Amino acid sequence: MPRAKPARRVRTIYKTPWFALESFKHPHNSQSYYRLTSPDSAAVLAVTPDKKIIIVRQYRPAIGKSDMELPAGHMNKGETPVQTARREFLEETGYECESFVPLGMYRVANSRLNHKVYAFFGRNARPAKKYVREKGIARILVSEKQFHQLIKQRKFVAIASIGFYYLAKTRGLI
Repeated sequence: MPRAKPARRVRTIYKTPWFALESFKHPHNSQSYYRLTSPDSAAVLAVTPDKKIIIVRQYRPAIGKSDMELPAGHMNKGETPVQTARREFLEETGYECESFVPLGMYRVANSRLNHKVYAFFGRNARPAKKYVREKGIARILVSEKQFHQLIKQRKFVAIASIGFYYLAKTRGLI
């Protein structure tokens, strides 16, 4: 398969504080191609000392309902991936981790999205001393068995979060 040439002239079609819709000519034909660009993000699969996995439930306007997923969020300008992971995890759960182990950089829906997701495993998550609860987000602690059940019952369907769990599992972190 020939290597794709990098996109040359990218036009911003529409921009919001969360993403931009961009257009450019496809490198293998003359058709316009569209992608969504957004800030990179970090996601955290964290486990408490008693082996509970911390997930969150929050309303997702794109699907019109609340959904369960791993704590995650977009990187602010000047932030490193681990700084984002630490900040987002605290904001969404009220917990802090003893350490964050990088699981790697991954892409989600790379046929239309060009942002990166940095995955981390959080060790020994414990309630933070200072925490301001973020509205609309519920923290849920589950055993590994319960987590498997949520996946099997299709109550936990965030595929990137499921993938990050299996990355941690195959590396012996869980």
